[in-house]
Amino acid sequence: MVAFRRVITALAVLALFTGLASAQVGGTGQTQLTCSTNVAVTPQLRGEGFTEQTGDITISCTGGSSIPIGNNIPLINITVFYNSTVTSRLLATGTTNVPSEALLLIDEPGSGLPGPPGLGPNLPQMLCTTPLTGCPASVGVIGGVVTPVVPGTNNPAPNVYEGVLPAASSSNRAVTFSAFP
Repeated sequence: MVAFRRVITALAVLALFTGLASAQVGGTGQTQLTCSTNVAVTPQLRGEGFTEQTGDITISCTGGSSIPIGNNIPLINITVFYNSTVTSRLLATGTTNVPSEALLLIDEPGSGLPGPPGLGPNLPQMLCTTPLTGCPASVGVIGGVVTPVVPGTNNPAPNVYEGVLPAASSSNRAVTFSAFP
């Protein structure tokens, strides 16, 4: 029971600090890109559980410089750190980083929810099939709407990315989403 209380306390602290975190990205002559995070109420987890869902983290960004149509969108990495070992199922085997069942979804694909201007929520979920190296995207136009596309095409860019965990690590406490636009 004591271990359970420590896990809940630690998750509550993680949710608090994640909600207060923000990132600012920008260079000389560019408009500042500001991102903030939001964590819904952290669900209660069993101390002895191995498949507990930890909850969703929403990252919202505003500002930044617009990218001209046809230009590539810069790729970024996000790493989420936990205070306990991540026991997510690994979807491949190997001695280096391997994909897991942790997912990053961009603009709520397939939900049909009202969202930011663009096609995001109205597009189907499209998986990036190279989670270790990511999937490049460029700015394009589909149906009169400016949206990320696969470079050199008018096909929507992937909008679902698998998290990557270090393989065979007993102290793994992080999930990384690599090279997404």
